[in-house]
Amino acid sequence: ENIDSELDSDDILEAKSKFFEIVDTLKKDKKIKSTLELDLKIETTIFDKIEIKDIEDLFLISNILQKPSSTLVQTFETKKGKFSIYKAEKHKCPRCWKFNAINENDLCNRCESVVNA
Repeated sequence: ENIDSELDSDDILEAKSKFFEIVDTLKKDKKIKSTLELDLKIETTIFDKIEIKDIEDLFLISNILQKPSSTLVQTFETKKGKFSIYKAEKHKCPRCWKFNAINENDLCNRCESVVNA
């Protein structure tokens, strides 16, 4: 049975490729060690049918932002959208390594709920 999908993998691959080109430069310039130090604001519809957590995993970042309030690192565009890369706003979770912890050395809410379940 065929599975119909409205996802355009070419657009997603283009966005991912451009993102990782920027990441390579940021790493070479020693501005970041890991993509998890970054958050992303997306202005496109190509990810509308994908869960936010899956988009974060696709780009290996900590958060998809709606209203960024941290430092803009760089922007890039694809045929179908605009992307803004920001420095992650929160602290690194010692369990998942995503920058989602409110305080340094604390677990993020997601890990906290798993550990205390």
